[in-house]
Amino acid sequence: MSIKVNCPHCMGLVEVEVEDRPRTNKQNSAMWKLCDEIAKALNDAGYDMQAFPWKEGMEIPFSKYTVMESLYRPVMKALTGEESTTKQSTVDPSHVYEALMRGMAMKGIDIQVEWPSRESQMMEAMDGKG
Repeated sequence: MSIKVNCPHCMGLVEVEVEDRPRTNKQNSAMWKLCDEIAKALNDAGYDMQAFPWKEGMEIPFSKYTVMESLYRPVMKALTGEESTTKQSTVDPSHVYEALMRGMAMKGIDIQVEWPSRESQMMEAMDGKG
């Protein structure tokens, strides 16, 4: 299976051949890190759960858990039919990420969150943020 990914080094989309196999533990860590970064970006941009129609009237700040349950998991289920992140293939997390970012942009929610890379996590750990 081949997918197109955004390569920051090449400054564009690159086609990559990938095996369709279960997601790895590193992808699981990156998925949770992504949810945490989305939560921080949404909170920093002034959004809270009230901005999303299913939570009207409640002022709940985003957390990695609310992002996972209210945003990531529903998109994953719509794309893959799976309810559990443990059932994702190695290519599913990037598809979910792209759909999440595109969907929020279409709704006018302009946040910049990149999929966590090994390098970004190492840099964050060195900076004492992780």
